[in-house]
Amino acid sequence: AGYIDHAKTREAGGAEPGAEPPAHIAHLRSLLLDAEAELRKRRQHRLELESSKFLSGERSADVADVQLPCDPPEDLAMKAMAAHHEPPPAVLHRLAVAVMLLLEAPLLVDLGEHPLPWRVPWRNLQVLLRKPCEATGAGTSTATAAYAPMASIVAALRRQPFGERLAKHVQRILVGDTPVTREEIVETDKLCGCLYDWVQNLITPLLTRSESRGMKADTSVQDETVSQDHRDRIVAAVSDQEKEVARLRRKLREAERSEQAAAQFVSENEPAAAKLKDSKNETTQSELEENLEVTGHKSLQYRLEEVNVPAMQEAVLHSLVKTLLEPRAGQRRRLEIIGHAEDREVAETAKERAEAAEAWLLSCGVPAERLSVHWEAGGSAICRRTDLRVLEPAGAESAMRLKAAELMKRIFAARSETDDIGSSQQLENTPIEEPTESHDSMAQPSVTLEETMDSAAQRRQLRLVFQKDTLTPTDAVLEIGSRTVRLGSASGAWKDLEVALPFDVISPDQPAATSLDFIMRRQVTMPWDTMYV
Repeated sequence: AGYIDHAKTREAGGAEPGAEPPAHIAHLRSLLLDAEAELRKRRQHRLELESSKFLSGERSADVADVQLPCDPPEDLAMKAMAAHHEPPPAVLHRLAVAVMLLLEAPLLVDLGEHPLPWRVPWRNLQVLLRKPCEATGAGTSTATAAYAPMASIVAALRRQPFGERLAKHVQRILVGDTPVTREEIVETDKLCGCLYDWVQNLITPLLTRSESRGMKADTSVQDETVSQDHRDRIVAAVSDQEKEVARLRRKLREAERSEQAAAQFVSENEPAAAKLKDSKNETTQSELEENLEVTGHKSLQYRLEEVNVPAMQEAVLHSLVKTLLEPRAGQRRRLEIIGHAEDREVAETAKERAEAAEAWLLSCGVPAERLSVHWEAGGSAICRRTDLRVLEPAGAESAMRLKAAELMKRIFAARSETDDIGSSQQLENTPIEEPTESHDSMAQPSVTLEETMDSAAQRRQLRLVFQKDTLTPTDAVLEIGSRTVRLGSASGAWKDLEVALPFDVISPDQPAATSLDFIMRRQVTMPWDTMYV
């Protein structure tokens, strides 16, 4: 479908830069915009619900039928409690935590369902207890008081449901596994008994009212459960919408890539008559590219977000420059540059990497018509690279090998004919020296026999050297026995030469001496003329 649409567009005169996108892409974009709008709406609803979860204490109604005392705790008693060194008695520590929670009631109630502390370090409690606590009156400002005025504390405790929640939490701290009694407090410190009375006077009315409203409390628990279920549904709806938006984005991206591929396919497969204006036999660039095959592949690796050619990898590009600028074969070679970028990088990074590699090659003299640049974005960390593929006409590599083989055959054939002609002319021109030449060719190789000592294995060894100007490994026939070594010539260039050994030579690793290993090495100059055994 994309091919047909693009073909019709090109037949009509080509698409302008500002032309509208295809219908299916426009539809996907419209769906994506609607899905994103719905996602923003659901996220806003979730945010409002979460905000109401913590601010519900501010919207709760005051409990007007509960009378709470408005007298602050005695400052002398609080300083007496703070005077105890760490660790304090356990009953005083628990009472100090309860006092601190009630003094901080306005802040804790405003937090809503925020977890309440069970245990506070004694040093922190000492700092809080030593601060003055006053009932803010006409002559006292809230800035000089350490805590909120008692009116604010009482108003916070009257709020529902978090005021009663705080009172119940203080009650659980005082009761615990072993309840804290007034007698224990007085026995520990007489001055702190009034603090116990102050805490009980504040929480007892709230606890009594809560017990009298047992059925209503059950209803509120059910309402709280329903509210939690509603929040869970909203969170699930947001998650589902996020998945839908991700799906549409992925589908739109795939459609746009498919559309680009269709446009490229149409541009590469236009009728040949539209391109051949001067001559019907002229080969188009697309036809040349169709006949190219990959004969070499290299790549450049990058760090995250790196774009320029790494200095340590310029040798890769230098080798490609030599390949592309060869006098004959290089004229038909092309280099395809493909930039890549991983998911954590922007898509533009792939393009910049490919263009940087192209600019580097152009600066070294590579013609621009021999380079093609592409880029692809997306993938894992292995995609931080630029691929460099050498393209040549199909069969160029095999043809080059065949031509090299034929050239080597002609070189060796010509050299062999030259040697034969030179030998025949020399024989014709110097007939008197023919016996001498024959005698020299039949001369035996020289022999050198040396005895050495292997200090590591504590055994005697023999080193036997054959040397002759025309000695070659392919012509030598070597036979090794326990007391004799024989060197013969497969072509009959010399008579068999036998060398007697001064003692039996036996390999400790082999059962017979005839399988003794030997090594043939050649000197620096050709031809091979020395054999070491």
